[in-house]
Amino acid sequence: MTANYQDFVRTSLKEKTVFELFKNYLESKNIKYSLNEGEITFNTRANLYSWGEKIKIRFSEGIVVISSQCKLKTQILDWGKNKRNVIKFKKLLVQGET
Repeated sequence: MTANYQDFVRTSLKEKTVFELFKNYLESKNIKYSLNEGEITFNTRANLYSWGEKIKIRFSEGIVVISSQCKLKTQILDWGKNKRNVIKFKKLLVQGET
């Protein structure tokens, strides 16, 4: 089982606004992403905690679901890296609401 973490945030923002917020952040960090219907996905680079993570942000009916999973299928420990990824993007969303 691959190490992963997922959480959600309820938001009053529109889907377009949510994805613009995340797209602007990713583009400012030169991170390539894929945007499909209601979902944005991107990968992080390898770091001290994992060989990189795949992050998905899904929007549906006022709920944003953020998940982070290690790219290497055999990695079962991430030392909290996936949780930190999710918390970082939750904070970004909350800041965007103010």
